[in-house]
Amino acid sequence: MRRGRLLQQLVGRRLPVLELGRLHTDSTHIIMVSVGAETWIYSLVCFANAERTCEHHLLLRATRPSFSNASERDAERATDLADSECKRLTERYEVEGLVERCGAQHERRLVGELQLGPVGEELYADVGALDLPIWVADTKFGPPWVILGTAESEDAFWREIEEDDDVLSLRTLDPQKPARQIIVDFVPGSVRGG
Repeated sequence: MRRGRLLQQLVGRRLPVLELGRLHTDSTHIIMVSVGAETWIYSLVCFANAERTCEHHLLLRATRPSFSNASERDAERATDLADSECKRLTERYEVEGLVERCGAQHERRLVGELQLGPVGEELYADVGALDLPIWVADTKFGPPWVILGTAESEDAFWREIEEDDDVLSLRTLDPQKPARQIIVDFVPGSVRGG
């Protein structure tokens, strides 16, 4: 079946056809619907006791599913699904992982969040990792937004940032502000597209 006919069946009316660079139409209006792409959200959470003598860092990755930008309800639903996944992963880590590793009472706080691809391959894996060293830097947008990733050194981290225009656009306006290295337990959520 030709694509035009298949599209006509899906939409329920005849659509304009592009032939040899000319648009032919039957005066039907076309509504373009843009889609919010599926996105991984990286959240860095710190668990610390009241004296801050005991700290543990969790880096979780949740998926915000794609949605129609034409529907505010779809966008809210996608955000709610990602928030629910973040909450589920955090609570599971707190109950199953943190209690086994430490046992002390901890308060949790969000250190930062990244909604772009991080630097380094390890944070794209579908399997988590314990005691993974990552680099974290503030952005020009301030809290809670951060740049994060894995690299052999801070210099290597910044070199990789400079090769990624999307992440580079987040970089802090103060080039003297260093990245800091943090050891995290990385917990990826559901597999993208799943």
